[in-house]
Amino acid sequence: MTSDYGDCSGNYTRYYFNATKNRCLRFNYSGCGGNGNNFEDIAKCRYLCGGNYNPDRDPCLHLPSNIWCPTWPVYAEMWYFDSKTEKCIPFLYHQCALDRNVFPTCEDCKKACQRHMHQLQMCPEEHSNSTLG
Repeated sequence: MTSDYGDCSGNYTRYYFNATKNRCLRFNYSGCGGNGNNFEDIAKCRYLCGGNYNPDRDPCLHLPSNIWCPTWPVYAEMWYFDSKTEKCIPFLYHQCALDRNVFPTCEDCKKACQRHMHQLQMCPEEHSNSTLG
């Protein structure tokens, strides 16, 4: 994936992974839109895309566990990354089923999994009420 300036009129320094040169490079970002090859700092770009990247340890590539826990019937709205749709999806999380692909907000999910998004997702504004119905 190449760098993508985006759709707005801002001008922000960001970093993208250039697969041909096998390194992270700087580019200008408009502030909205674009794709997932867009990192706020070079360290995060190197961490997520550099030579140490291991897809087996990438939390975004694993579905959240579906473990029933009868001793802890507390649910919370959380987010997970769906690699098929390339989007962060809200779901009701059972607190005893700890998993790597579970994020407290859409923004947290997006930041962790943006390298897998061909189009950056627009997250809903945070609300105290559930958006799951």
